[in-house]
Amino acid sequence: MNKEDFWEPIFVARQPIFDREQDIWGYELLFRHSQEMNTANVVDGELATQKVIADGFALAKFGLPENVKCLINFPKNLLIEDFAFALPPETSVIEILETVKPEPEIIAACKRLKQAGYLLALDDFVGQPGYEPLLTLADVVKVDVMQLTRAQFEELAARLKKYSCQMLAEKVEDGRMFKLAKRLNFDLFQGFFFSRPEVLAGKKLSVEELTKLRLLKELSRDDFEFSKMAEIVQRDVSLTYRLLKYINSAAFGLSNKIKSITRAMTLLGKKRLLKWLRVVILSEMSIGPSGREVVLLSAQRGRFLQLLALKGQSKLEPEAMFLLGFLSLLDVLLKQPMTELVQELPLDEDIKKGLIDEEHPCHRWLDLARAQEKGDWPKVAELIEVLGLDPSETAICFTKASLWAHEILKTS
Repeated sequence: MNKEDFWEPIFVARQPIFDREQDIWGYELLFRHSQEMNTANVVDGELATQKVIADGFALAKFGLPENVKCLINFPKNLLIEDFAFALPPETSVIEILETVKPEPEIIAACKRLKQAGYLLALDDFVGQPGYEPLLTLADVVKVDVMQLTRAQFEELAARLKKYSCQMLAEKVEDGRMFKLAKRLNFDLFQGFFFSRPEVLAGKKLSVEELTKLRLLKELSRDDFEFSKMAEIVQRDVSLTYRLLKYINSAAFGLSNKIKSITRAMTLLGKKRLLKWLRVVILSEMSIGPSGREVVLLSAQRGRFLQLLALKGQSKLEPEAMFLLGFLSLLDVLLKQPMTELVQELPLDEDIKKGLIDEEHPCHRWLDLARAQEKGDWPKVAELIEVLGLDPSETAICFTKASLWAHEILKTS
């Protein structure tokens, strides 16, 4: 049996949720089964959804701190049939979809979950009447700020204060709304960092940062000499230590530990070493949990585009596709406009245009990556058709990219 036959698509996306200090509080996990991706291979929809929830949770939770919460969307039938009990109550937050009505059997199911120690979140609440029974049980109430005027938002925030729940502002798209939500005593925030980042005061790149970025460019060259890579690593004690730590990790399943840098680099190989160095260099430019999340997403995005390029559909070579995806969040990481950043890097012209020009063909691949990360499956399906990709292969590439990014960052 071909190795690929052991893989099956898992449609999962993670959206970070931040607290008032902008530390990561948790993630919303966005699930869909393959039927929604136009691959009609689902016989039993409920069993398929149960499998996706189980597999997706394990995938998304991999490499995260133990105390980070994971919000999982639950429709009516899965709530009533107690599917949530398959998840660990310590870190799982059962998110009640906005389509679920507060009927007696739903209230009973929610009470069973509460008694078992699960947290409950009410999704997309905009003040609709009749939801008092669920508001009383909810630990988190997610308010969709996009559907409310400022006056409605302020009025709803005041109403929610009488309930013992955390208020989460979702779909926060700009700094103005973020500041307003904080002023109204919202506890948690979603949708602000990785969809349309708030424009903060930029900073000038230091000489050290410029050196790292130029090194990233050099690392993308096909004619980069292995001896130069060895020289870079051996000159830096930190890189040497982190490389040995990575090579000695469970990722390689070695029975004997590596004790020399030369042996480590030989075992890792040129291409894998290039990828590892890129991630480590960019990770050193990140500060705090949100910065680390950007690095993780950057690595995952780069690997995703690279794997798709290996299928032979892209204009750019696989290594260039990796760089396109990998650098696509540099503006978020450094809080500086992408148009300014690309001027400081001697990048290939197609990569530059792909990063800053929404009409450029290379930018469509970034649109696909973003849609996949957000769980925007209609957009994913549309772009898959435009780019001439296979839905199942695309899902497999995304799963592999996520696993790769978590593994390479786990010890790097």
